[in-house]
Amino acid sequence: MRTRLWTAALLLGACLAAPAGAAPDDAPKTAPPSITERVLRETLADLASRSRAERLAALRDLGGLISIDPRVGATALPRLKSTLRLRGPEERARVLELLVRVPDRAAHALWLARLDPAIETHHEPLLAAARATRQVSSDRDVLRLLLAALRNKRATPARRALLLEALSHMQSPAAALLLTRPRADEHWVEASARALALGRRPLPASIAPLLALLEHEQLAPRIHAWESLVRLTHRSFAAEAKPWKAWWAEQDRSRLPAKPSPPKAGERYAAPKPVHIPHYYDLPIPRPGSNVVFCIDASQSMYGDGIDQARRELGKTLMDLPSAHAFEIIVF
Repeated sequence: MRTRLWTAALLLGACLAAPAGAAPDDAPKTAPPSITERVLRETLADLASRSRAERLAALRDLGGLISIDPRVGATALPRLKSTLRLRGPEERARVLELLVRVPDRAAHALWLARLDPAIETHHEPLLAAARATRQVSSDRDVLRLLLAALRNKRATPARRALLLEALSHMQSPAAALLLTRPRADEHWVEASARALALGRRPLPASIAPLLALLEHEQLAPRIHAWESLVRLTHRSFAAEAKPWKAWWAEQDRSRLPAKPSPPKAGERYAAPKPVHIPHYYDLPIPRPGSNVVFCIDASQSMYGDGIDQARRELGKTLMDLPSAHAFEIIVF
């Protein structure tokens, strides 16, 4: 069992606590450098271990050290860069979660650069980088970086979508403005990201832009807007604008609706049927949060209309899936 981090934390707490009755000048202000330096040195050494388990444990330890003193992250930055360059997606995801917590411009720049599917191609680190802002929701430096990146006219729609995902956790009027008002030439991928991001902001101001997204010309933004409306309002209508708008017109718009009371015992305990059921061809995918594997025949017999139809149906189904579903595609 790795206990060195928690030993160091206890020592740090003991050093910072002044003895009863001691004069202020007699109370040590920081932990002895030798202790913290030794723990950090051991942690960084384990980040270069040949054992993946040891490297992951070292990343957990480093996260604890950063919680005690965020500045140690700057010392670990070269090793974290190496991990991003050489290691697998799980370790890269852990590193990106740490970088955003380090009060250092180089660390933040490294995190922001990886928030791009053109650079980071695996979904796990991308999601970790986007969701890491939950830990620094009031950090102005992180907010400025996100806003500057969104102003970049050369950013791809996928890059913008991830930036909006990260922005959804930031507590700022600027973040609210960008999430509630679409760009003039907004791509549907960005619209989908905005829909999901608004669902993470439980505010009455999130409802109107979600209702507008229910009328988007593309299917994916409509489904994600519906998903967010269900999450915020605890109501479930069809993924269409008309019933939602009629219902919202009768509500007190100064607050979100309260969660309904739990049902009484009896048949009402039965799980309600989902309102929206995606399909692949005529096959329903009724279970919420399903893990779906699509197997696509790409043999010579499929060339021509067969493969074109398979692509169309697959694309339609993927746009119809709520974000709670997970999928994999196998081509054979």
